[in-house]
Amino acid sequence: MPEKTLAMYIRLSVEDGDLRASQEKSESNSVTNQRKILQSYRDQHSDLLSYRVVEFCDDGYSGTSFERPNFKKMMEMVRHGEIQCILVKDLSRFGREYLEVGAYLELVLPLFGTRFVSVGDAFDSNDYIGTTGGMELALRNLVNGMYSKDLSLKIRSAVKTRNRRGMYWGGQAFYGYRLDPADKHKLLVDEAVRSTIERIFAWCIAGKSTMEIAKRLNALKIPSPAAHKRQNGEHYNGRVLEKETLWLGGTVRKILNDERYTGKMVSGTRETVGIRSNKMRSLPKAAWVVVDGTHEAGDISAGKRCLKIPDPDGKRQYCWKSFAKSVCLWILRAKATAFSRKRSSFVLHACTFR
Repeated sequence: MPEKTLAMYIRLSVEDGDLRASQEKSESNSVTNQRKILQSYRDQHSDLLSYRVVEFCDDGYSGTSFERPNFKKMMEMVRHGEIQCILVKDLSRFGREYLEVGAYLELVLPLFGTRFVSVGDAFDSNDYIGTTGGMELALRNLVNGMYSKDLSLKIRSAVKTRNRRGMYWGGQAFYGYRLDPADKHKLLVDEAVRSTIERIFAWCIAGKSTMEIAKRLNALKIPSPAAHKRQNGEHYNGRVLEKETLWLGGTVRKILNDERYTGKMVSGTRETVGIRSNKMRSLPKAAWVVVDGTHEAGDISAGKRCLKIPDPDGKRQYCWKSFAKSVCLWILRAKATAFSRKRSSFVLHACTFR
């Protein structure tokens, strides 16, 4: 008689704080506790002692999505007839989308003859052969799904409240700033690159293009934002293919268009498409949360700053003249350059301060 296989499935939505704080730990406390509960249940049921045990663990994955690496691996083995029983702590560990959980329990697993046991819910599919799990099981799945939706709404509300306070929640500060050692939600100017930021905006005001500014920075051997992070032992989220990172026109343009250099905290620029989706979508600028005076504005060439803001008639644009504590809006006179004659859709403008 071929040996039967018992799959112990363990899942946790987010990692415990103790795992983040200690590099010596390889898993969360909740994962350890789930494993103990499943092992204890198996030891107390003689019909499961003869099963070969295989463990599948998804630590840090939401139950609202079934796109989990070890869950998919487990279900692939089920489809090949390699797993005869699945054991979970409770139904929410298996999943929180009640429709899909119901489909697995009543259609998929019975189709492949796989037994399903939920310890916390006292549910064993062997007790319901030829029938469904009943109204109680359906209600449990529904409650698990509603819990995820309610939790998601509360988290979104908390994030909006946090953004309105002007608090910085990035793991690392953006180029030109550093986290305040006394309060990681506040920003301080990074004096090591203050002069670089000042040069970028001064050259912009002088009419230099972003490519020209990038070439000047590379000629002066000034480390790019990625190189600066690497020198400080910080992690760069972007993709770097070259060994030596250089300044690019796009990098300069990103800095010039970032209003956070005027002392504002800009957040809420993107949001998830839905509760069960990991995809992000950009929000219109009117929906952004902008809080003034949250950190020191860069002293950029006596406080002047150019922002390229599209103009419908193509004849004028705006320029920010930002000081440490105030921002004044100036209307510019459009001054077309040779570049504008090549591309009529884009016109460079020169600042005319008085």
